Amino acid sequence: MNQTYTLLSLCEAYQKIEIPIIQRNYVQGNNETIRHHFVKYLVDALIQQSPVELDFVYGAERQDSQLIDNCAPNNCASQVGKVFIPLDGQQRLTTLWLLHGYLLALEQMNNTSDQLSPEEREAQCQLLARFVYETRQSAKDFCGYWLQEVTHRACSALVETPSKYLRNCAWFDPEWEKEGTVTAMLGMLDEVASKSKELQEVPFTRLEHIRFYYLSIDKFGLSNELYIRMNARGEQLTSFEHFKSSFYKVIQQHPKLPEIKRKMEYDWVDALWQYRPKDTHVTDHPFMKCLKFVTEVLHSKGYPKGTEDNIEIAYKNLDAVTYLEH
Repeated sequence: MNQTYTLLSLCEAYQKIEIPIIQRNYVQGNNETIRHHFVKYLVDALIQQSPVELDFVYGAERQDSQLIDNCAPNNCASQVGKVFIPLDGQQRLTTLWLLHGYLLALEQMNNTSDQLSPEEREAQCQLLARFVYETRQSAKDFCGYWLQEVTHRACSALVETPSKYLRNCAWFDPEWEKEGTVTAMLGMLDEVASKSKELQEVPFTRLEHIRFYYLSIDKFGLSNELYIRMNARGEQLTSFEHFKSSFYKVIQQHPKLPEIKRKMEYDWVDALWQYRPKDTHVTDHPFMKCLKFVTEVLHSKGYPKGTEDNIEIAYKNLDAVTYLEH
C-alpha cells in the first residue's frame, strides 16, 4: 500500500518543492465554481474531522548542489539537496499551501488552548517556505511576501479580506494583476476567508487530516512523457515557455541567474512592450528576435554560432550570458 502524505510531511521529506518553469499557471482560484466547491469540501472535512484523500500527486526528484552548499551544518539531514518537482498535483498542492498559510494567520487572531506556540508557528512557516513557484518570478515573489505577512504581520484584515489587504501592501506590484497565478491565489484566499467563521475553531494541526498519495516517476521508471500527457489536460505550454525552461537550465551556473530571471519577467518585457505583435499581450516574439540578433553579434565576436533553437551551444559560455544580460 502506498504511503500517504500531508503537505507538511512532503515539505519535511524534501528541502524544496519546486513548481517548475514548464508548468502552467495556478488556475484553480480563478474559477469561482471550482474554488467554491473545493474549499467547501476541505473546510467541511476539517470541521467534521473527516479524513480526506486527494488522490495521487506525481513528481520527479533531483539533487540541487546549491541547496547542499547553503545548508547550515546543524540542519543537514537526509533530505538536504533533495528537490521534489510536482508534475501532476500542482493545483491541489498550491491550494493546500494557501490554506495552511491562512490557518496560521487565523490562529494568531484566536486564543485557544490548542494554539501553536510561537516556536511551533515559526517552524511551520519555515516548512511552508520550501514550497517555491518557478513558473514566473512574479508568482515566486508574491508567495514569498504572502508568507512573510503570515509569519510576521498577521492581522484581522489579512484573514477577513486577504486580497484587499495584500493589494494594499507596499510590496505588491500592480503589474501582478496581469499575472494569472497571482490573481488566482488572491481569489482562492478570498474564498477561504469566506469560511473564516467556520474555521475559527479549527486548529492548524487538524490539517493533517488532508492527505494524498505520492508517486515518484523516477522510482517507477516513468519518463517526462507522462507529464506531457498530464499537462495536455490543461493550458498548453507555449514555445517561449519551453525556451525559458531550457535557457535557465543552460545558464543555471551563472552567478546572476536570479537577476536574469527578474529581467525576463519585468525589465525586458517593459523594454519590448511597444514592439509586441498587434492585438497580443506578450513580448515573446520580439524577445526571440532580439536574442537572435545578440547571438549573431556574439558569433561575430568569436563565440560559437547558435540560434534560439540551439541555445546550449550559444550560451554555454558564461561570458556570453553576461553579454546578453548587459
